[in-house]
Amino acid sequence: MSCTLKILSGPEANQEFTLAGGESFVGRSQRCSVRLTSPSISYEHAVITREADDYFIENLSANGTYVNNERINARTRLRSKDQIRLSPEVAARVTSVPATAKNSSTRRVLVILIAMMLVCGIILIELDPFSGSSTADWNKAYSALQDFAQQESNGRDLPRDAAPLLRDAWLYEMSKDRPAASQAWVRLHVLLSDKNDKYGIESLAANNRRALGHLLDPQQKNPELTQDDFYKAALLQFVMQMERRK
Repeated sequence: MSCTLKILSGPEANQEFTLAGGESFVGRSQRCSVRLTSPSISYEHAVITREADDYFIENLSANGTYVNNERINARTRLRSKDQIRLSPEVAARVTSVPATAKNSSTRRVLVILIAMMLVCGIILIELDPFSGSSTADWNKAYSALQDFAQQESNGRDLPRDAAPLLRDAWLYEMSKDRPAASQAWVRLHVLLSDKNDKYGIESLAANNRRALGHLLDPQQKNPELTQDDFYKAALLQFVMQMERRK
């Protein structure tokens, strides 16, 4: 969308100038996009520059340029309905200007966040441990992961505290003590997701998102992983799903 200026007073009163982009000079010069003929206007009085979806005006004249009755000393962003005074007899108004880049960026971020929330919602519905799915067996998945954690909790393949913390979190979950269960799942998540990913669990879980799905429902496609890597990925995904429960 372009920026449009309407001249309010002076020889060109009621004329409108549309500025498409780049640099648009205002003044009496023939190269000016907004060419004015009043002797009170400098040869190149001001310049309006487009950057992304923003338009900025900068004074080039010793006579000064005013935006909303304030003399500008630096580049000033233009908004719709801003009044620009170039001399005592020449004034203009910004009649249209695009939404700012900041607002456009904010809208894009909101759209992305909404999309991510929808995707996460779908995943949580599909993998809800208490959804009553006839194919997803969360108890069986827990048992397999607990056995794996117990075998591998030697400080080299899994953190030493992984197995007991997994057991405690599941017991809290089964007793419906959600506050205690939630804290235990968070602690286990932090333990498994070491900041340096020492055990490689976080990268495995991120790159093999169907590991837990296969553990819950063996009919689903089996990720092409070694058995240890498969269980590591499924373990962290299991913990994350439990952690997100309300």
